[in-house]
Amino acid sequence: MLTYTTLDGHEITYTEPDADSPLGQQLARIRAAVADPNATLNDVTTLVYGPDNPLMRQGVIPGWGYVDATIAADPLYKVMRDLLEQKRFQAGGHDLKATHDAYTMTVTEAAAQLGISDVAVRKAIKEERLGAVKKGSHYRLRPSDVEAYTVRRRGPAPKPKAHTPVAQPLIGEPLSFYVGNVEQLGARMLHDGQRVAEQGDRGQVVGWTRLAWRFYNKQRQQQLFIEIVPALPSEPTDTISNGPFYLSGRFRVVRRESNPRQAQAAWKAFPRPDKVAAK
Repeated sequence: MLTYTTLDGHEITYTEPDADSPLGQQLARIRAAVADPNATLNDVTTLVYGPDNPLMRQGVIPGWGYVDATIAADPLYKVMRDLLEQKRFQAGGHDLKATHDAYTMTVTEAAAQLGISDVAVRKAIKEERLGAVKKGSHYRLRPSDVEAYTVRRRGPAPKPKAHTPVAQPLIGEPLSFYVGNVEQLGARMLHDGQRVAEQGDRGQVVGWTRLAWRFYNKQRQQQLFIEIVPALPSEPTDTISNGPFYLSGRFRVVRRESNPRQAQAAWKAFPRPDKVAAK
C-alpha cells in the first residue's frame, strides 16, 4: 500500500496497479502529462475521463467516462482526480498558498458554529461533505463552507401538525459539485430557480428540492441534461461525473436527455431566477 498526499494535504492510501497492466499504464500516462509543461489541461482531462481509462465506466456520454458511487470512493480515482487538479493549478497560474489561506477556521470553531461535535466535523470532512485543507496534523475549513453546511440530524422526523394542509417538499441533503469550463467541455447547474456560478465553481448545494445538470462537449457537439430530486435517507448516494465535472450526494435521477436538441430544450425550460421572480 502507498500513501499519496493531495494538494489539500489529505492522505490517500491506495494500491499501485501493476506497471504492465492497462490501468498501470494509464496512470503512468496521466503522471507524465501532469509533469509535461507542453501537455494541456484538456490532455490530462481526456486521460482521466476519456475512453482509454480502464477505471471509468463508459456509455453515458460517447467518448467520455462516467463515475458512479463505487468509482468515486476508489482511492485510485481520488489520486487521478488530484493529479488533474494539479494540472488545473498549473494551467490557471493559481497560487496554492493564497487558496489555502482562505481556510482559516479550526475544526473546534466549525463544530461550535454548527452545534455538533469535533468528531462529526471530521467525519463530514472524511466523507467529502465538508471541504477542508490539512495543515500538518490539523484541518482548516473555509468559513463560507461552514456557514452553508447543513447538519444531518438523527432520530425520527417530527410529526406533522394536525392543521398542516399540504405536505412540504423533501429537502435534499447537501450535494458536492464542480462546474465550469475546460476548453471544449463545460458543466452548468441550476436548482430551485437559483443559478450556480459557472466559472470553475466548486462547493455544496444546500436546501434544494429540484436540480438540473447540463454537460456539453462543443468539439463533439454533445449535450447531456439530467434532472434530479432528493432521495430518501435510506437510499444510496450517487455521483454524476462528466469530464472533470461532478455532482455527488444523495439524489434520484428523474429525467435524462442525451439527444443534443432535447437536452438543450430541457435546460432552457428548467426554471431560472428571472422566471421564478416573475411568478
